[in-house]
Amino acid sequence: MAKSGRGDTPFSSKEGQSYWTAVRLLLAQLRAESSALHMRQLQNQDSWVGRWIPGTSAGQKEAALIAKQSEELEQMKVSLGSLNLGPDVQPVENLEELHRQMQEMSGIPITASDILTFDFAPSYNFHFDRFHFDWELQRTRRALQVAPRWRRMAMVLGEEMGEYIALHLRRDGYDTFCRNEEERWQRGRGKTRFGFRPTMAACFASLEELLKSLSMAVAFSESRTLFVATNSRDMQEVLQLKDAVKASFGISVKTFEDLPQQMAPPEIQPLLELLLCAKATTFVGNAISTFSMNVLMERDLVGKSRNSTIFQGLGSYEHWGR
Repeated sequence: MAKSGRGDTPFSSKEGQSYWTAVRLLLAQLRAESSALHMRQLQNQDSWVGRWIPGTSAGQKEAALIAKQSEELEQMKVSLGSLNLGPDVQPVENLEELHRQMQEMSGIPITASDILTFDFAPSYNFHFDRFHFDWELQRTRRALQVAPRWRRMAMVLGEEMGEYIALHLRRDGYDTFCRNEEERWQRGRGKTRFGFRPTMAACFASLEELLKSLSMAVAFSESRTLFVATNSRDMQEVLQLKDAVKASFGISVKTFEDLPQQMAPPEIQPLLELLLCAKATTFVGNAISTFSMNVLMERDLVGKSRNSTIFQGLGSYEHWGR
């Protein structure tokens, strides 16, 4: 049994697991930050002697970096400690219950689609601040292929609408996340998402803020239809949005449920919505959401101009893309 620095007292089961899991997840970031700091110091014209002596400018910068990294590790450790994780950093599953559910569903038809899953988002450990995707991330995204049958279905659904604007309305509990992010910034511990501060306007736009963003999209496009991709379960909010858009711009609003019914399993709906958003003449997205980020990447791949994308709370490309 492994021993700690506490003499003959051994580690208990899973003791320290959350800390070392945090180190594992943050290792690339920690190395990059440390390397960048040391490289800047090596490029300094000052003598190397005394560069890392405590109390000197270089020593203070290194101490500040170590303190910051220690705090981030502690925050990650606390978060991971609240999860029941297995050794592969996945939540521990109740395999017996899973087996029982699979037996009950044995007679129910399931999708034949091929699903690719990631331990982390495909953007993990890549550079993507302000959506300036590095070449490795772009190459990875190009390698992900959508099954032809789903692309054909998205094309048919898009043709049903003609020329249209698309809006990503991120809801279903996202307001809690956004408010928590706001509070972290107020305490001086906030972090950017894709290089943007997650304000409520950018993260969970109000109806007024949505209409402001849509006004820019309507000015950019002559489309008379708005397609809304959303995970919202609040039908009252969706109806209110439809009425407000119709009253403000005179254009009709459609959600996925308004389109002709297609033979697609429920788990494919977000993919079809993503493809529809990518084909729109203008896209109004949520810059804090990975869904909108992937829409932007798909729009890049199909040749849509970056200035045809507007982000809620951030504005046009001239504001978010520079």
